[in-house]
Amino acid sequence: MLLKRARRNDNATRNGMSKILSLLIVGLMIVQIIKPLGLPGLKRRADFWKLAVVALGLIVVTAGLSHGG
Repeated sequence: MLLKRARRNDNATRNGMSKILSLLIVGLMIVQIIKPLGLPGLKRRADFWKLAVVALGLIVVTAGLSHGG
């Protein structure tokens, strides 16, 4: 019983982390469109797609870690 509950809590934490990660990246993309961040590779407003590629990669890694273990 306790093991099932611990697994459930662990999955909820990982799902929450992927949601937080997604919201953070979307927020950064919105900021990039409004006012470029000025980081290397993110000097223009049109560079917001690079953040989407990074977000997709991070979400894949997060999903792989949650389903791989």
